[in-house]
Amino acid sequence: MKNKKTAVLFSAGTFGTYIPALLLHRRLAKKGVPTDLYMLEDVYYPQKREELIKAKRKYRENFRFALAAQSLTRDISGNFDPRRVADLYGEWERKGLRKFIAFSGFWIPLLRGFAEREKAGDVEADLCHMDSVPSTSFKPYRAEDKAFRHRWFFERPGNRVHSFIGTGDGRPLPFSEREERFVVHGGGGGLGTYRDKLSELDRAGLSLDVVFGDGEEADALTPVLRSGHRYFFQDPSWNPLIHGMTPDRLFPPLREKLRERGEDREWRHDEYHILHRFISRARAVISKPGGMTLMDSLRTATPLVLLEPYGDYEKKNAELWRDLGFGVPYRAWLDGNGPLSALQTLHGNLLSARKNIKDFADIIAGEITHAG
Repeated sequence: MKNKKTAVLFSAGTFGTYIPALLLHRRLAKKGVPTDLYMLEDVYYPQKREELIKAKRKYRENFRFALAAQSLTRDISGNFDPRRVADLYGEWERKGLRKFIAFSGFWIPLLRGFAEREKAGDVEADLCHMDSVPSTSFKPYRAEDKAFRHRWFFERPGNRVHSFIGTGDGRPLPFSEREERFVVHGGGGGLGTYRDKLSELDRAGLSLDVVFGDGEEADALTPVLRSGHRYFFQDPSWNPLIHGMTPDRLFPPLREKLRERGEDREWRHDEYHILHRFISRARAVISKPGGMTLMDSLRTATPLVLLEPYGDYEKKNAELWRDLGFGVPYRAWLDGNGPLSALQTLHGNLLSARKNIKDFADIIAGEITHAG
């Protein structure tokens, strides 16, 4: 049966929308369901892209500023260049695209405009929520149109987990076979309070895999910690807002600081984000509770030690993971001397939950094939 022509839509503003979109795109291709990829910022005015790049840097440097900016988020349609939007619609029409899977609410006005332009009644859009309640990009819009269907991976109301996006690398590694290491990060944007916790975690004797926002942060903080940790940072040569995208370099690479050698080592993977490799082998992830962090936790059955959230929707994410028995608040866990037994229990809860949920790629592949 011929598949319904489909596009996966994302924003490069956060890894929480970029990485899951790429994972789904790759997973569907493996299942014989090709999709086209589109980045929201490709229809921005050039100066608006520049402003976004600068803002992302400032958010990483100042978490309070990032929180304040998030609370002011509004409809961003003014960022869209009408000529670029017309070109995008023309391309979608030429390709015969009728199904769209969007990982950012900021696509809603563009999808609505395309559906109205077509007036065919057969355009449909899945709006994928990576958080357990509506997040920043969805709040400015009422998306109750017939063409829209909301897809939730996890929901705070009812404490439900529906699906995850897999990587195709098999079952999660048993807790007993994992390295005695802990991944520490601030999400794809390097946001949050994780840096403030490093000295305390170091004194607790934990072996850390720390992911910094950039190499300068790594250079500044690694000398003050003991040996035995590993330090990574996002490769500055990879930025789709600046360099665009290439099929052979979709997922962001990491660079590891090798202090003894005075050099960096590149880590990358073509089928998934390389951080997945370290998370899947770790005892826990210590991070703010962003949507992609929840997805990583569920997919790999790796417990979360929950840091301060980025806004109200991440607060709801933290409550969900705590109540489901998948995560534990940082302070409570560390003040209890960071027991491994507690993490092993959370790992078991995650494993049990995974038995009853499906890979989203399997769900979507079935729908596209059937609709085709």
